Amino acid sequence: MDTSVTVTRNKCRQNGYAPKRRHGNWICFRLDATRICIFCLTLIGPGFQLQAQAPLSSRSDNAAGDNRKNVSSIPTYVEVPAVNYYARGQETKIEFSSTDLMPGATGQARVKMAKEGSVSIDAQFIGLDSATKFGNEFLTYVLWASVPKGRTHKIGELILKGDRRQLVATTAFHTFAMVVTAEPYAAVTQPSSVVVLKGRSPGGNATQTVSTQVELLKDAYAPPSYDYEEQDTNSGYAPELLQAMNARRIAKVLQADKYAHQQFQSAEDLYKYMMGWAIQEKKPSKQLLQVAKAVAESYEEARAVTARQQKNRREQ
Repeated sequence: MDTSVTVTRNKCRQNGYAPKRRHGNWICFRLDATRICIFCLTLIGPGFQLQAQAPLSSRSDNAAGDNRKNVSSIPTYVEVPAVNYYARGQETKIEFSSTDLMPGATGQARVKMAKEGSVSIDAQFIGLDSATKFGNEFLTYVLWASVPKGRTHKIGELILKGDRRQLVATTAFHTFAMVVTAEPYAAVTQPSSVVVLKGRSPGGNATQTVSTQVELLKDAYAPPSYDYEEQDTNSGYAPELLQAMNARRIAKVLQADKYAHQQFQSAEDLYKYMMGWAIQEKKPSKQLLQVAKAVAESYEEARAVTARQQKNRREQ
């Protein structure tokens, strides 16, 4: 056996990663399956070339500005009632009210305490148009839980099933408010200012709810007045890959290669690996989709570092 491959496989195990052989190369998957590290990218060899780019629509008459809603006047926070689900004890039905950005949207969630102390959420939404109506950088919707006088945490991406979007998830929080925002990719770490739905107070004891301010990101994914080109969602790529491509172009536009060079370059290496893999597979495997999610996470990390660096420069 090739000694260099053996050493790489051992490195995977020593660093808490699970080695997996793929197309003659060793890939190191972190055991908790939430991140992916490529130790052996150089083993792919000089013959490996990146041949695919993020697909763009050939329709030049559909600029992003034509379908962008006017969201410039949205504040950097929104008031939403937080519910104490532990105090309620039983299953609670939460209705969602739409905002002016998408008045036709509706939704509801069934929230209940689980035996082990966590809270389960089963949510269904209808009337959500394509997120691209707010700008071509937006591709999906995310449900958030905001803790009173605390941070806002991502519950998960709303998955499109037929004519509706749904989510089944659990959280360790017992008291929280819920909002749905349009986002460029599911790997986002803070809610955007494009709030389309807000959870309402359930009927019953008013002492079990408290008004909560949900902090929002504004102009986080594009410079002022910048319009992204339309992405070709009919290109055949899975949504996870399209989101990874979207995360890349956002990081590049925001100059992450300058302000977060190390994080951006790591994301670039993983992106090249993902695209090479995607070219070889007619139908994306679960492993490839995991890689795509890790790519988006890596570019989101670079974007977040860039935002902090740029903020520090402005404040100096």
